[in-house]
Amino acid sequence: MCMKPIFFCFLACTLIVSVALSPRSWAQTKTNTYSVLPEKDAIYFYVSAANGIDKLPGGTISTPFKTLQFAKNFIRNSRWQFRRHVVIFIREGIYELNEPLVFTTDDDSFGQTRITYAAYPGERVIISGGIRLKPVWETRDNRTYYLAFNNPRISNIYQLLINGKPQPMARYPNRDTLNSTREQFVLDSAYVFTDSAMRISANHLPIKKWLRAGSGILNIMDKSGNANLMYQINDFNAEKQTYILGNGGFQTMQPEVTTGCTYFVENMAEELDMTGEWHYNVSAKMLSYMPPANTDINKATADIPVLSSLIQIRGTDKDPVRNLAFVGIEFYATTPSSFNTFEQMGVSNWATTNSAAFQIEGAEQIIIANCRFRSIGGNAILVKDYNRRHTIFGNDFQAIGNNAIYLTGNSKQLTGSQRNYPADIGIVNNRVLQTGEKIYQSAAICISTAQNIRIQNNDFRHLSSAAICFADNLLGSHQVTGNHITDFGLSVRQKAAVMAYAGEHAYLSLRPIASQTNFATIENNLIASTATSSAFAVWLMEGIQNFNITGNQFMRAGLSFSAGKKRKITNNIWLGSSELHLWAGSDSLSDDEFSMNIISDPTAKRTFAYVLHSSLSPEQSFIKTYNNIWHFNGTLPVQHRLPSGSIQNIPFAEWQMRCETGSLLTDPLLNQDGHITDTSPALQLGIRPLNTTSAGLLLGEFLHEK
Repeated sequence: MCMKPIFFCFLACTLIVSVALSPRSWAQTKTNTYSVLPEKDAIYFYVSAANGIDKLPGGTISTPFKTLQFAKNFIRNSRWQFRRHVVIFIREGIYELNEPLVFTTDDDSFGQTRITYAAYPGERVIISGGIRLKPVWETRDNRTYYLAFNNPRISNIYQLLINGKPQPMARYPNRDTLNSTREQFVLDSAYVFTDSAMRISANHLPIKKWLRAGSGILNIMDKSGNANLMYQINDFNAEKQTYILGNGGFQTMQPEVTTGCTYFVENMAEELDMTGEWHYNVSAKMLSYMPPANTDINKATADIPVLSSLIQIRGTDKDPVRNLAFVGIEFYATTPSSFNTFEQMGVSNWATTNSAAFQIEGAEQIIIANCRFRSIGGNAILVKDYNRRHTIFGNDFQAIGNNAIYLTGNSKQLTGSQRNYPADIGIVNNRVLQTGEKIYQSAAICISTAQNIRIQNNDFRHLSSAAICFADNLLGSHQVTGNHITDFGLSVRQKAAVMAYAGEHAYLSLRPIASQTNFATIENNLIASTATSSAFAVWLMEGIQNFNITGNQFMRAGLSFSAGKKRKITNNIWLGSSELHLWAGSDSLSDDEFSMNIISDPTAKRTFAYVLHSSLSPEQSFIKTYNNIWHFNGTLPVQHRLPSGSIQNIPFAEWQMRCETGSLLTDPLLNQDGHITDTSPALQLGIRPLNTTSAGLLLGEFLHEK
């Protein structure tokens, strides 16, 4: 394992306290959240949307400022006076922004002390990018409700939030929670697809006549099954069975639509026929909504997101913004990024928008702690280009349209004195639920062209795609430790909790830059799949190198790595896993190792281990395979892929004799939690007990539904 810098020597509860504030300034309040408490030597100012006023003198607890923008400008103009920690306490309320709050080097305290924007202890503070309607709904049948309004800030609606939660657009075919195959169509041989039109089968024609097809959205999975494309529909010609397409199709870097791809259509007025669905008629400025049963629509809150970004920190590598903290704040209601400009991230095949609810570019020592990101249409946090020593701790992410946290550097500015990439950043003790709600090619945390990112003791679940994605491992030294991951890959074909995704092309032009010694470490994590189809705990794709995977417990989730080098998989336990894909090339310098692991699936009904080699015979593989314990039906064969692509079944005993040394086919004698007992034969092979019992949140489920 690589050496851990001093920056990452955290102490459980005082993790960011040691970096930011004194430990006594942090405590758990009656509302079960964490907040900043008064410090003796700090300077305090106050903001209150309810009873504040934007004038000077002011900013006191009795005469607070009213808006965050005024408070920020006051700090900017007065900062030369401050030589102590400055805290801006924000009192309870909803702070609707007309534009993002932008912080530059004019807004820090010359890097000498910290400036903290914090929710007042025990109070709920919401910074919103939406407009809260004061609706007077009308209905003719007590089933569908209508709201006409004319707000110059609302040109179109791509997200409707009722009681704080995103509602689904009217769609065709309808959602089907019991059978997902019925909620989308499959392109057959009748389809014709271009960037401007899509011809469909007559079997897929809508039963209802669409009068205003120009408001629709086409959502289609690309050939890989791992990314979705979205197009605005300009028109629909039923006679020619053709959608006329407008803006869209750029949500992934390498889209391909072919036979077998699935699709559905959203936002057609005539398809508003299920509870929870809504439709917006742009020309009539009319919102239609079918509330779920037991929803009092006249008492429900209704928000329309209009901003894509709430907080922006803008500096440069030569003049970074320093020492800002944001604590205990709820960030809410940003617009979906589906039709924003998408860019390639780093050297990967992934793409995302250059925006987020919270954007950081050119900064040092930024803290985002105990905040909540809820109903965010695009990325929640984007850390772009030069960034150093940030802490993202104890936050709660829920209903995120794209990535929860995306860290990316500029792959063209990595040599000499140019260091435009994120480094030395801790992402610890966060809970992430429901990412990729709009864009499937997403992750809870995605890393591209960054260095020394520590992802520790987080809880990830209910994810459209991966929990953690390394879009490349150019700079390395990342640490993924003590995380709990479950319910991943819900919307994509290739289900992986942790994936490293970059083609060999990523390294051909950047070979001098790519680190040959800085390894990424995946250690002491607990990963469990609930999928009924194939799922992988870790998937290292073509061209990925320098990974240590050790001390993890994987339940019903296998392993796959393609051609690469320097991947060391040791001392892990697989329980109920059915697939191991180990693909080694003929490069004698590949230096791959699969050793001292336990693979237990005694009820396997099909071939247990797929060991894929591109060499002529298994024993010519350059994977070092030794001292493993295999516990399954030993009569099932190993599959060996020949250079021609054909499959050769090899009896397991023969494969062991030809490819392994010191391994056993026996019961590992694990306890009911899947851990090694004192009598386990694993101990004789040098396999050590795991340390995954503390995987997940450090402080328990302290973040709760409000």
